[in-house]
Amino acid sequence: EDDEISLDLKFVVQIMVGEGSVSALDLKRMSKLDNIDKQAQGSDMYEYYAGVYSTLQEANMQLEEAKLAGFSDAFVFATKDGERITLEKAEVLLKE
Repeated sequence: EDDEISLDLKFVVQIMVGEGSVSALDLKRMSKLDNIDKQAQGSDMYEYYAGVYSTLQEANMQLEEAKLAGFSDAFVFATKDGERITLEKAEVLLKE
């Protein structure tokens, strides 16, 4: 019944996973992107993100920017209500 409520669906661009200290090269690459965020994973690893978007199109545009900046392993993942889900699942939810 509550399907009418807009989905809390977000698309996040992850650019890298690394230790607490980032290399000068990665810092330089990050300076080419906006909205860099990091989140701790375990005791000494961090995931680095380059933006959270409400549409996959916007996230993909930022993903291209991230790849151009040198983050060749960057990718987009989706979250629903704060939980990570697959892009396939997100696309299904968007169609509902």
